[in-house]
Amino acid sequence: YGERLPWWVDVTATGNTGHGSRFIDNTAVEQLVELANRALAFRKGQRDALHGADHSDHHNCSHAVAAKNRRLAKERAGQKMQMGDVTSLNITTLQAGVKAGGQFVYNCVPPTATASLDIRISPHDNPEDIGNMLTAWCQECSADPDNGHKLSWDFLRDQCGDAK
Repeated sequence: YGERLPWWVDVTATGNTGHGSRFIDNTAVEQLVELANRALAFRKGQRDALHGADHSDHHNCSHAVAAKNRRLAKERAGQKMQMGDVTSLNITTLQAGVKAGGQFVYNCVPPTATASLDIRISPHDNPEDIGNMLTAWCQECSADPDNGHKLSWDFLRDQCGDAK
């Protein structure tokens, strides 16, 4: 069992706000949902590599391909994959909404949305690659960065566990 590096990450989306009766474009929530879908696809690729689900199509995810190749090499050597062989990712919080008087307002599209990710990086994966992957997801899911409709990520805690 390999010791995995814990990363606690906050992803923040900013977007247009407006009345809930309108079709608001470039909202924070829709951008965050797009990123969350990418995170869940990455998670599925790692889980499939751990448990041997070869029927899944993860050919575009280099991390899933690498983990699958590790699993196949271990199987040829008569060994089994362990949790330390893959990078786990869980979405642990989702936060959005506008409050008035201590209650959420249902007819207002929120200007910001946040997700917290608990990532445990395998010793077989380069942490810089995981950071680059998060940055790429943020760039790809940002609707209109020049006008403030974008995603960004930051550590909740650094690699030593110290609050940032």
